Amino acid sequence: MNEPKFLSSGDYQKESLQYDFLLAKGIELIQQFSGQNWTDYNYHDPGITLLEQLCYALTDLAYRTNFPIEDILIANQDNFDLEHNNMLFPPDKIFSSAPLTLFDFRKIILDEVDLVNNAWVTEVKDNKYGFKGLYDVLVECNEDADTNVKAAIKRKIKKILYANRSLGTDINEIKILQEDKITISGDIELNSYVLAENILADIYYRIETLLNPVIPQYELESMTKAGDNLSTIFSGPKAVNGFYKPNTLPDKTNEFYVSDLEDLILNTEGVINLENFQIFKNGIHIFDDMIAFESDRIPNLEKVIHNYNTADQKLNFYRNNTRYDIDTVIVSQLYDSLALSAKQNYFKKIQNFKLDITSRFPKEEIEKYYSIQKELPAIYGLKQGELPVQSSKKRIAQMKQLKAYLSIFEQIMADHLSQLANVRNIFSIDPNISTTYFKQKPEDIPDVASILMEGEDLEGYLSNLKRNSETPAKFYKRRNQILDHMLARFGELFDTTILGKIMQAHDTYESENEVQTHMLNAKIKYAENIVSLGANRVKACDYSTTIWEKENISGLEKRLKLLLDIKDFSVKSTVAPLMESYQKLDKEDKEWGIETLETTQGQSLTVFSSNTKNTDTEGLNFYCSDYDSFKALFLFAHRKKNYAITSIVSKDSSRYALLFNSPNHEYPVNTYQSNSYEECLQMRDKSIERFNMLNVKCESFFMIEHLMLRPLEIRNYQIYFYDDQGDECLRGFESGDFQEQRNFRDDIYIIGTDPDNYSIQSRDKEDEFEIVIFDILNMPVFKSPKIYTTKKEAKTAIDATVKFLNDKKNTNTDLESFSKIHLEDELNHEFPNDFQYSNKVSFFIPDWPFRMQKREFISLFQEHLSTFIPAHLNHDIFILDVQKMNQFEDAYMNWLNSKLNADNKNIDLLSLQLIQLIMSFNPN
Repeated sequence: MNEPKFLSSGDYQKESLQYDFLLAKGIELIQQFSGQNWTDYNYHDPGITLLEQLCYALTDLAYRTNFPIEDILIANQDNFDLEHNNMLFPPDKIFSSAPLTLFDFRKIILDEVDLVNNAWVTEVKDNKYGFKGLYDVLVECNEDADTNVKAAIKRKIKKILYANRSLGTDINEIKILQEDKITISGDIELNSYVLAENILADIYYRIETLLNPVIPQYELESMTKAGDNLSTIFSGPKAVNGFYKPNTLPDKTNEFYVSDLEDLILNTEGVINLENFQIFKNGIHIFDDMIAFESDRIPNLEKVIHNYNTADQKLNFYRNNTRYDIDTVIVSQLYDSLALSAKQNYFKKIQNFKLDITSRFPKEEIEKYYSIQKELPAIYGLKQGELPVQSSKKRIAQMKQLKAYLSIFEQIMADHLSQLANVRNIFSIDPNISTTYFKQKPEDIPDVASILMEGEDLEGYLSNLKRNSETPAKFYKRRNQILDHMLARFGELFDTTILGKIMQAHDTYESENEVQTHMLNAKIKYAENIVSLGANRVKACDYSTTIWEKENISGLEKRLKLLLDIKDFSVKSTVAPLMESYQKLDKEDKEWGIETLETTQGQSLTVFSSNTKNTDTEGLNFYCSDYDSFKALFLFAHRKKNYAITSIVSKDSSRYALLFNSPNHEYPVNTYQSNSYEECLQMRDKSIERFNMLNVKCESFFMIEHLMLRPLEIRNYQIYFYDDQGDECLRGFESGDFQEQRNFRDDIYIIGTDPDNYSIQSRDKEDEFEIVIFDILNMPVFKSPKIYTTKKEAKTAIDATVKFLNDKKNTNTDLESFSKIHLEDELNHEFPNDFQYSNKVSFFIPDWPFRMQKREFISLFQEHLSTFIPAHLNHDIFILDVQKMNQFEDAYMNWLNSKLNADNKNIDLLSLQLIQLIMSFNPN
């Protein structure tokens, strides 16, 4: 039996969609405000008829207003970019950021570098000078990577890490881990139901997984199904090939137990017994249960497959006391299948997210207004030609009066639909938006032209309507409120009040609207960069690529420049623009003196004048008696009111002088003379333009991370160990590279706890002995600081040292707590000890540009800097004059070039020069 079908009445829970409710509410209001003046509220009443049509129209407006947001945004109906204009970003853009955590740096290496099985990023805690913020990177490469490939991998990792480095941090060393070959042998008894090839492949795979676990990558769908939210999935650097989870990235294998491998083999299904099990490290038979690996080495199981029949160390299989012959082809295929299954999700390129929304309607259908006058009874005569031809002038006037009255309501409703269709333009960061109140012509009103003013058409009517609906003041207020709302969605605020006041002070001829437009554009530019500002908040510049005259700056610097409306993001000289506008005069041609000029009006003017003889083709001359006078040029020389053109008495009756005055001058400065008044005007405008240009080009700042100035040249270090009383008990046998000494230190629990590694050595003098500790390769590693007179005394010291180290080992005591790595020439190096290298940055600001002479601007700079600088960083601000800034820029540019060329020796010299400059400057 077929189920009956019914028409759905729709869900009209909102009051604006309920016609009956609107009509009842309208009648209620009429009764409330008309009192006894309204005679009838029945349906035949003309007022009720008009109310009915208005209520129907309102339900139509409410119906469209309650469309899904994708319909209102007109999504995918045209080429409008919702992401760029409306800041509607997909999750992979808004949640992703530059690497912040050690996990982030690990996964960006794993995701972007081929043939890397694993990588570990660790903080260097005991480095040369105790620096904070240095990191080591250990890389496990795929077995297919040869020497050349490993070198290429190291270069690529270095490039990636420098491009994503955080402020106040640096990469100390990238080390490709060397392999310690692990070989196993033994006799395995099998039951009657398994294949030895399957067992061998399974054992190899499980041991390899135990020693070097495979890191799984996940797809987005599987992670969302597992309950991971998008903010967690997309956190950190944007994934390219797959997603990682923090708890799936294993620690580096520094040790393992032979007994664990025995248990693994015995627990393999089909294995009955294991005998004669042996394990070899780099061909050396290991007898201890624990096998340790140095910090720069990783275990790699040597799988005896292709050379099975000829290998000395291998797993032999027996069934019923009969030796099982292995088919190496089958073993190879089975092992490859197991290894491939663990990597089946690798390297699936991740597609960029797209806003998957589409509107059902074009803009015209949402904005289209249908006039209620077309729905009213013919007796009203509102439609074209509806009144009888013989109608009286009074009747026609009544019709037009009603039409005009209704048109007020209709214009409001039509504008509502226009606002609705332009929501995406209202909430937009498009700098070309010129209104926040959108209007439309009521073209659907029948014969609407008949009620317009004489001589006015619909275009003129609409133009007047727009002009009277939104004044410039209202537009700027609403536009700022909208932009503030859009920034607030991202937790951002951009207050332009102080910048606007400084801009008005810069040029008093700037209109209020021009200032407001300029500030709006600054706020829009900040909003346009909102994603990169959030993603790169702690990201530093990339010192491995060109910085000078490039936009290679940190996220913090870019944010500050946007907040301060500094136009140029590149790193370049603030002094160079001055040199381009400066002409050096010979000594005899640059003397200034006081001169009296006689004007044609009979007045005498006392001025500063140069003995340089100006011709009509020469530039302007400005008098600067001191540095304050020089700075005053940037405060006043861009203003027309500080110039005057005076006609002076000379041999030529039409001689004119261009005078410049500022509060720093006792008298005006005679900057230029010409026979032409117009030429003086041109030179005045040229001067104003030049100083406006200089104020913009010289306005910038530099930032230096102190950690990048640390000494890089390799020096000699030595490791020292101290007993519980703080006395030295062991030291390195020889001094050497810092990393080498650290590696020796890390092996002390392996080497120093075994008495067999100790030796009592005779010295040159008779009855003098010292203790020497040897490593597994019989190389001397440590020695005693004390000289002993008898071997018995030395033996007692050995026993005490072994016991001390075993006690420390058994209690898991951190090696750093009783050891130190000292720099051999620490007292002689040139780098100062009182300079804060770690967690410190310095800013360098020129003191002559207009805005940077304003206390309010510097205070604003300090306020923004304190707000956005990472919490672990301290900072100093240096405001430098031209001479000091020139010294700094020269040293900084040379340092950048050496840094780019990785010339450590020169870098150290130039770093020291910058440190000395910084320590000679006085912070603000």
